[in-house]
Amino acid sequence: MDYDVQTDFSLFDSYSWKIPASAPNSQNPLLDERAKQAVTQQLKDAGFIETTTNPDLLVRTDIQSTISSESSNKRGGIGLGGGSGGLGMGISLGIPLGKSKTIRDVSIIVDFLEPQTETLKWRGNNTIKISDESPEEITKLINQSVADIFKKYPPKK
Repeated sequence: MDYDVQTDFSLFDSYSWKIPASAPNSQNPLLDERAKQAVTQQLKDAGFIETTTNPDLLVRTDIQSTISSESSNKRGGIGLGGGSGGLGMGISLGIPLGKSKTIRDVSIIVDFLEPQTETLKWRGNNTIKISDESPEEITKLINQSVADIFKKYPPKK
């Protein structure tokens, strides 16, 4: 979390959405929509009112994700050994068992901008890991992540 230390956050009670420039080329519009719904709920719970005229803040969400592969830690081994007259020799081979798993690290970023200049006033972010979860489980993960972001708003000076 980061914020403009000169900003009086107690003055903000209305907002409008600022659509990020990357929105038409989103990596995953389903994640974008889930994040927007989660942020909308948190703003509502915090007493903010959505308006299209003269908002105190513009709110922007951004989803960034990276994909990595996680190998199974399970391994099996084959060993050969032999010996004669006090001499020995051995060969061991470790074989991975199971499949590797694709993990997506999803960063959820929430920005509050000053409407006239679009200057950043507050930024909260959190990262979740997604692999084989269902859409419902992903929604729960995003909702919890956004709730965790909003625990840091307004900032304590």
